[in-house]
Amino acid sequence: MIAIFKLKEKEALKRAREWLNSGLFAPDDLGTGAKKLELRPAYYPFWTFDGAIEVNWSCVVREGFDRNARWETRTGMHAEFFDDVLVPGIMVLKKREVSGIEPFDLKDVVQFDPGHLAGWPTLSYDRSMSDASLLARERVMKKVRRRMAGMIEPGREKKDVRISAGNWSRNDIQACPLTDLGGDIPL
Repeated sequence: MIAIFKLKEKEALKRAREWLNSGLFAPDDLGTGAKKLELRPAYYPFWTFDGAIEVNWSCVVREGFDRNARWETRTGMHAEFFDDVLVPGIMVLKKREVSGIEPFDLKDVVQFDPGHLAGWPTLSYDRSMSDASLLARERVMKKVRRRMAGMIEPGREKKDVRISAGNWSRNDIQACPLTDLGGDIPL
């Protein structure tokens, strides 16, 4: 699958030049340099993951009040589906750089055809699918853990909250080459 440019080259150049000229603290000669700006399409490979995660939890909840209060153990499981978790297929792209070209509209991806990239510079995958899967799992778990505290026995006094590492199941893995016109220019 591949995400294709939504902008024609002239519109992309116009937006890039406007962006370069819009900075209040931009150097004076930046506008002049923007006139010479050339955009080159590039191919950035990503892995995309879909699936589900199951997380077991336990905690101790206060039952009753005053002298009659007692602490009882509670356990449970939370399941969550995830869709389109993107992990760069190349390790040289830093998180900060990727966030400059995200988000991607993955609803409009098309079947990959080498003709889409004819004459373009491309970057080859250097992150394995298994390594990318571990990173995707880590991202999903981080999001789930943040929400779990409020979901476990909401409104109850609790302590010793424990959340498992989660059971991860992927049901769809694809190589997802995405394209960009380069730089941190919001297009």
